[in-house]
Amino acid sequence: MLIKIGSYNINTGFNGADYNYYIESVNGTWSEYLYQLASTGSQILLDSKTNYTEPSGGPNIGPGYVKLNLNLSSVDSPSKYGILFYSTESSNTSEVSDFTDWVGVPSSSMTMVTSPKDIVIGQGDELLVPANILSTFSNNVTELSFNRGSNDAGSEYNSSGLHVSVERIQPPLFKINVSPQTPIGIYTIPFTASLFIETTIESEGASSTHNEIEFNNPQLEKSKEYPTYGYVTNPSMNLTVTVTPPISYNEKFKEFWSIYGQPISIIAGGFAGGFASLVFAKFRKTDEQSKDTKS
Repeated sequence: MLIKIGSYNINTGFNGADYNYYIESVNGTWSEYLYQLASTGSQILLDSKTNYTEPSGGPNIGPGYVKLNLNLSSVDSPSKYGILFYSTESSNTSEVSDFTDWVGVPSSSMTMVTSPKDIVIGQGDELLVPANILSTFSNNVTELSFNRGSNDAGSEYNSSGLHVSVERIQPPLFKINVSPQTPIGIYTIPFTASLFIETTIESEGASSTHNEIEFNNPQLEKSKEYPTYGYVTNPSMNLTVTVTPPISYNEKFKEFWSIYGQPISIIAGGFAGGFASLVFAKFRKTDEQSKDTKS
């Protein structure tokens, strides 16, 4: 497995990996290795064990598996880290590798902030609600789907005349429609969000230290091809909507005036001042023409 220490998007290690821990079998003999990786593509051997004898498989696991036992103290005891698992099979002429995506440890919780914070909508109204969904590692949303029931998900939600749809994924934008017959109350709408995470941006021109050695193992060479991305998913997020009685005409006017009243007053005041100046100028010109005629 490859290990990324700390937050994603921090440019350390090699293509996002700070450590490479693996167990290999060569001619039936198992060995264990832990390397620290540098941005230059170099490595430092931190620990190794030959004739590895940990159980490989068991009644609840099956044959062909080995236990990966890595003490976190050997990688500076991180509180947050990412892991990518891989397997490689090599021969004298070819090599095949298979990689998982990166995952965060511990699992990254997500939070959502909407504008407005409290979503209140009257019966018969429509509202667009922008949102920001973020986790420890990312705020790049790649998928939004409403949980409409067992094994059923989609980009729209309908219940009792309350219709919610995903208008945009990144940044998230929800569209809420409420029919005049929708019962008044608080609605909790469950949905699933997935976020894209990147481990790092590849370093260019970094310098190596005197105690680093170049890659000389096929498994480490293949690390140049491993993914530098992953996804984090939260299947239990909620959008809370409060449906209220329809707003009266006077309340709508007050709400409109509270938002646009001051700009309108400024524009109207400027227009009135300009119009008054034109009227006074007209009167002054007429008066001067009258005086000239009498002279």
